[in-house]
Amino acid sequence: MPIAAIKPITSWSFSRYSDYRSCPQKFKFKHIDKMKEPPSPAMQRGIDIHKLAEDYVKGTLKTLPAELKLFKNEFAKLRKEKIKLVEEQWTWTKDWGGETTWDDWGGAWLRVKLDVAYVNVTHNALVPIDHKTGKFSEWKLPEYLEQLDLYGLAALKKMPDVDVVSPRLWFLDHGRVYPDPTLDLVRGEHEIEYFRKDEKLLEKKWAMKIKPMFADRTFKPTPSESACRFCHFRKANGGPCKF
Repeated sequence: MPIAAIKPITSWSFSRYSDYRSCPQKFKFKHIDKMKEPPSPAMQRGIDIHKLAEDYVKGTLKTLPAELKLFKNEFAKLRKEKIKLVEEQWTWTKDWGGETTWDDWGGAWLRVKLDVAYVNVTHNALVPIDHKTGKFSEWKLPEYLEQLDLYGLAALKKMPDVDVVSPRLWFLDHGRVYPDPTLDLVRGEHEIEYFRKDEKLLEKKWAMKIKPMFADRTFKPTPSESACRFCHFRKANGGPCKF
């Protein structure tokens, strides 16, 4: 019996894209069928720490929380930045047609959540920062680079007056910044920068990346040890997947 076609999706985010890349069927269960994944202590901890970081940067919290102590100097500098953005929700209509609101369920095409960013006035550069809990993993480098790519493009679209975007990831539990230019000689980990000239190329690049996701009508599973091991929907967990 042929598999019934599923209506195409109309919106995306980096987390949705990552879920699809991991397994199209997982994407379907989670984002089309709206099956809930149970909360976990690690997930709740991440939410709590993100809130602590937000409140400290905004000045709502006067004392640095212990959970952020490995970035004491970095957070102190963030608080002093004159031009900064905190916990913003950037949203665009289809194919970067224009900005809209996060709750525009009919028109929103891309949603990008920003933890914090500041403007380096000297270089007219926007520095978006994503706060992460958990370990820095070398095998996740391709995913990190894709996330930085999307931050670069989104920031160029959102902030037309800046000349360059230099995004980075802060691994709060380990005091690790990625990319870390101080490791350039050790690991070749140089600054990642996106300039105005890169904007159209990034647009085309992401259009190709998300094309299979938007064209998919069957969302077949792509089982693998790494993808299935922690999947809530797998058969061993009593989920609906046959794997």
